[in-house]
Amino acid sequence: MQVRAVTVGQRVSFPLRPGPVHRAARFASAAKAAFEEAGYEVQSLRLATQPISDILRRRAPADAPDLARDVEAAAGSGGVDYCSLGPVLAAGSEDATSLIGQIPDILAATEGVFVSVMAATTRDGVNLATVRAAAEALVRIGKLDAEGAASRRFALTANVRPNGPFFPSAYHRGRGPGFSIAIEAADLAVEAFRAARDLDEAADALVASLERHGHALAEVAGRLERQHGVAFRGIDISPAPFPEKARSIGEAMERLGVGRFGDHGTLFAAAFIVDILKRARVAKAGFSGLMIPLLEDAVMAARHAEGAFGIDHLLLYSAVCGTGLDTIPVPGDATVDQIAPVYLDLCALSVVLDKPLTARLMPMQGKRAGDPVRFKFPYFAPTTVADLGEGSRFSWSAKGRWKPGG
Repeated sequence: MQVRAVTVGQRVSFPLRPGPVHRAARFASAAKAAFEEAGYEVQSLRLATQPISDILRRRAPADAPDLARDVEAAAGSGGVDYCSLGPVLAAGSEDATSLIGQIPDILAATEGVFVSVMAATTRDGVNLATVRAAAEALVRIGKLDAEGAASRRFALTANVRPNGPFFPSAYHRGRGPGFSIAIEAADLAVEAFRAARDLDEAADALVASLERHGHALAEVAGRLERQHGVAFRGIDISPAPFPEKARSIGEAMERLGVGRFGDHGTLFAAAFIVDILKRARVAKAGFSGLMIPLLEDAVMAARHAEGAFGIDHLLLYSAVCGTGLDTIPVPGDATVDQIAPVYLDLCALSVVLDKPLTARLMPMQGKRAGDPVRFKFPYFAPTTVADLGEGSRFSWSAKGRWKPGG
């Protein structure tokens, strides 16, 4: 098990005052040293700000690329690898669609800045105009590069809570700085399920492993909080994978009893693992649920290439899992009318079930559904392009949102 990220949350302003960002970066470096001294490799240091729509509330949307460049430069000078400018919030933002229109320019102007659009909450329902604007933005983002380097830094989100560590959806809330930890722990599930004789043993073994590592990480985090005055927000215990069989949540599910990831029984296995994560007594943050990122998981990627599952299956699993549709390669010529309905389906699940979900779709230039795709990026496995279907076109309501019951 490794620490995928130490994510420090910090409020920023525009024009940017670099001092707070520099202090956050220094703390992140101190945290990395402390966790590595305790025996945990730290893959990346990250900075998450408050929502970009809050930062630029009294500024022009066209200021967004300058903000992104400034934050990336200030954080990068202190050793931070990636920055999240948080979501454009559909609720409470008077000019959300204009700001969403700047997202392709933000991503083009930077290399390590992530941004998202929160298009739905249980309280406010689904903002239909925001969903369509996000789909329009993704079409433009997909044209920025051939391998999805820009689109992997963008997601549509729904009901995502603040102060979690995983990107692209991370954002900060609170007057002072805070930090949370993301773990890469699919290998713990593989090991726990490999030796188990039945489901009960599998569950008990994974709970014990998560609690052992979670308590060790929390002990280090508590010392950092006391020494530096930066609030510890918790650990996202979602067992994130890496594209190797030994670190694959798909492999873990197949060891649990699923014939192939995507076969009947996969939904049960997903719900079973989520229940294990709920049982683990750890200081939790973020999703702390099951992650099914297609490109980051070697077994899932292989099964998708075999035709074992598609986007509809992943939406079904999203009803019980943690993060939704993550790192899904889609055709390079995908249209707004193909992308927006997928976003709507995800938002509907999130609002009706009152759970956080995200969609990170990645258009592949020159590729059609079923075409093979390979990546130079070491965190992605080879697979095939997902099929988005023919698409749907809705006549958006005059009030611009949908909420169950009104």
